[in-house]
Amino acid sequence: MSWEYKIIDIAAKQKGLFNSSWETQEVENYLNELGRNGWELVSFSPPNMTGFGSKAFSAVLKRPK
Repeated sequence: MSWEYKIIDIAAKQKGLFNSSWETQEVENYLNELGRNGWELVSFSPPNMTGFGSKAFSAVLKRPK
């Protein structure tokens, strides 16, 4: 079987100025949408800081060609 791969960065925002929690619902919604389109999550990397109060998660996805 042949696979098609997709590498994406997903931005997440901090819940509050002094809160260490992140808004994950948007990330989850986006991954669920990709799953409905046949993409399977292969790996999910720790977040990288992208700016004040935001981070980007990197993900690798695959689906049959």
